[in-house]
Amino acid sequence: MTLKFYFVVSIVLFTRISSSYKPVVLLHGILSAHEEMEILANYITTAHPGTEIHNIALYEKSSSADTSLWTQLHGIVAKIRAILKNDTGVHMVCHSQGGLLCRAMIETVVGHNVHNFVSLSAPMMGQFGLTDYIRTMFPNYTEDHLYLVMYTKEVQEHFSVSNYWHDPFHVKDYDEYCSFLISLNNAFQPGYRDNFLRLKKLVLIGGKDDGVITPWQSSQFAFYDQQLSVIPMEQQEVYTNDKFGLKTLHKKGGIKIYSIDGVEHTHWRHNQSVFDCCIEPWLD
Repeated sequence: MTLKFYFVVSIVLFTRISSSYKPVVLLHGILSAHEEMEILANYITTAHPGTEIHNIALYEKSSSADTSLWTQLHGIVAKIRAILKNDTGVHMVCHSQGGLLCRAMIETVVGHNVHNFVSLSAPMMGQFGLTDYIRTMFPNYTEDHLYLVMYTKEVQEHFSVSNYWHDPFHVKDYDEYCSFLISLNNAFQPGYRDNFLRLKKLVLIGGKDDGVITPWQSSQFAFYDQQLSVIPMEQQEVYTNDKFGLKTLHKKGGIKIYSIDGVEHTHWRHNQSVFDCCIEPWLD
């Protein structure tokens, strides 16, 4: 056998192995940009050579915060709809607010072919905690009074965090005015449940040292009650009533939950240990 023969065989084998990996969509979080997902992209291509990466470069930095999530959702879907319907299937790895947007894509895109969705510390059940950005935008408000501005038409249309601000003390206002999250959680639109249940695996990653998502368990579909006790996913109404298929997916083994200590919010996207244990296994 010649050296040339072995070289050709190696190339063929490499091509077959690399082409076996499904494409991966990456989406950054609020006040972030696609460049900050590049380390994660490199982890993926190192572990799975030849993987086709789609690192979404839309609604970056300030535009991720001052553009409503409905507008962002429609803009991103318009760009990647064909990718989401890839015949071989596609995986998604999305951070923070980007995780909520990716979930919205899964629920709203009819006929999507997303297999595994890895959510990195995303506010799946909303946010009820002041971040530095919220304090800057609304310096005269505390958590107790933010509902007065968050649940107004003007802010809902122009401030993305308001679209998932979840005040447990003002449930009626949340139900009536939180235009984005309440729709995802209650499946107002026909088809959301069927679309969600096209997923093979939902991977929910979060931890107590996150420092931004409040409560951090929101990343795993848990949330506060009116005593600020955290009620787990299995006791949430969206689960018990199976409003968009969360319970069904869980019962058939389609949800994997990782709770990891010692990782700050902006570090999920480039922590090598998190990638090795909790992301890479789901990117076949």
